[in-house]
Amino acid sequence: MGNLIFFRNKLHLLKMLLHSGIATIPSSILAVESHENKETADWLTQFRKTPRSLKDSCRTQVRRSLGNKILYSVKHLPIPSEIRLYITLDIL
Repeated sequence: MGNLIFFRNKLHLLKMLLHSGIATIPSSILAVESHENKETADWLTQFRKTPRSLKDSCRTQVRRSLGNKILYSVKHLPIPSEIRLYITLDIL
């Protein structure tokens, strides 16, 4: 339950966590009924029902390929700045 308190009423943080491609997410965070905020619960329900887009899947693979130094490593990739912002989760 301690993890959930951190994300309660912080939809932006929850979106960043789920879009980051992290492999292990505590089930308490994914349990829709545990979120008191309707906007958060609705977003999470929709997120779980909808298959990830190719764009999201690519971001996840790039982030995993870059390892633990994503913010540092992405600066050195020869890619447009908008894609760089997408990989670093500045654009969700």
